[in-house]
Amino acid sequence: MKEILRILEKIAPLQLSEDYDARNGIQVEGPNVDVTGILTCLDVTPLTVKKAIESSCQLIISHHQPILTPLKTILKSDWYGEIAILALKHDITIYSVHTPYDAVEGGLNDYVGKLIGLEEMYPLQHHGGDLNSPHGMGRLGKLKEPVYLDDFAAHVRESLNASTLKVVGKGKRMIQKVALGTGNGLALISTVLKSGADVYVTGDVQYRDMRGMVQNGMSLIAVEHDDTEKFFSKAMGEAIKRFLPSMKIVEYNDKFYHTLN
Repeated sequence: MKEILRILEKIAPLQLSEDYDARNGIQVEGPNVDVTGILTCLDVTPLTVKKAIESSCQLIISHHQPILTPLKTILKSDWYGEIAILALKHDITIYSVHTPYDAVEGGLNDYVGKLIGLEEMYPLQHHGGDLNSPHGMGRLGKLKEPVYLDDFAAHVRESLNASTLKVVGKGKRMIQKVALGTGNGLALISTVLKSGADVYVTGDVQYRDMRGMVQNGMSLIAVEHDDTEKFFSKAMGEAIKRFLPSMKIVEYNDKFYHTLN
């Protein structure tokens, strides 16, 4: 287990955590056992832990932390309590990397950027304000050729297999320079507006934020939060395989809501 945790620190250094996101790393610590299987996921739910048990995985690696605030009690009847009790009972460690994997070079933003066709990407907001750092939140890149906004939006929806998609801006506007923020990209909007991007692709955008983009002349493509982050399980699995080619990886995402068409 300790060897795997050292590898995870190389893949997504915890020092890249944003100030508001300090609870990265070990969430539930099991024993230092030999790891023969790893489950990667976006969110940890009781079903996620049960899947790890069924799949004989000793380690769960998630993007979102299951525990964001200190627990006062641990109860079987509680979501968080059930996760912790199940994991400890079956000697499973739970490890989360949220903003470190968003920020790191080659992490989730780069993975999703490639999926939607971005080239020459670099951070929208460099880590620690160091402009020479390859790490940071969001990405700014460009498309190989200029395209109409609506055509690019259709491409994004197909590439991400997005359940819903909203477009702000004139559909026949030509765009090429693209800003990207996986997950909730609201914190990057002010940076995006100064970046010279033609369009911003992100999730979790509220109505007033869309209106603000219109007022600032910025086009926006907004999908659901998890439609930009559900690729964590695959991306992290591939990253681990580069260090441990023979490791069993189980990709699992328990989507706990559905969208009516």
